[in-house]
Amino acid sequence: KWFAGWIHREGWRYPLLLFLILLVCFGIRYYFASIINLHLDDGTMLYDANLILQGKIPFKDYITREPGYLYSLALFIKAFGYSIMTGRLMDIIAEVVICFFVFKIGNELYNKNVGLVAALIYCLSPLVIYNTHNALNGLPETPSVAWVPIAVYFLILAIKGNKLKHYLLSGLFIGIAMLFYRGQLTYLILCPLALIYIHPWEFKNLFRNTATVLLGFCIPVVPVLAYFVLQTDYHWMLNQYDPCFIPTVTHVGVPGSETIPY
Repeated sequence: KWFAGWIHREGWRYPLLLFLILLVCFGIRYYFASIINLHLDDGTMLYDANLILQGKIPFKDYITREPGYLYSLALFIKAFGYSIMTGRLMDIIAEVVICFFVFKIGNELYNKNVGLVAALIYCLSPLVIYNTHNALNGLPETPSVAWVPIAVYFLILAIKGNKLKHYLLSGLFIGIAMLFYRGQLTYLILCPLALIYIHPWEFKNLFRNTATVLLGFCIPVVPVLAYFVLQTDYHWMLNQYDPCFIPTVTHVGVPGSETIPY
């Protein structure tokens, strides 16, 4: 319904051009996914996702295993079967999502022509394609980054329209991104800095909007962290490691091997 309404308003020109760009984006990534060599992380991530489908929790600590990527990968395996291309397909779809929201951000900040050019540049950028090639080796960066332009898009809408629901959605998607990869927490810090830069003296609105973003961030993050903390075998953890030391070696499938960071 949304897509049909968009075509009715804009005609076929922009939807068709955007569809072709997204199709090329998918095709290029799919081609590289089908020819690159098998990497250690390909097998590791698929193995962990398969453990999830068996009812296990393949985590030792947050540093080594973010749940968003692995649980999403488990859903892909359940839907499309257990194979290397299944894992890589999730990364490819994430790239298409990023490309689409690059268009949306360009359109929101400038106009549709700028959005299409920005999406085309992203689609064909050798650096982006190279980084996707690395992500296709089983790393969670691309699926985690896919949530970031969505968060940025809603932040732009929030700043332009000053609606709390957009600030809430921006924080929500940053939280989801962090569940895929811890590095995306950076965007939560950049968000209030952007608000300070745009509205430097509006302290009341700054506090309200920043608090709303933080609330949105906590909605997906707090329940997940709470769940894994409750699953932790503290006796095992305290007897195996210095409690002040966060281990970086993963023992996949060892009962009770989750730690406090989770």
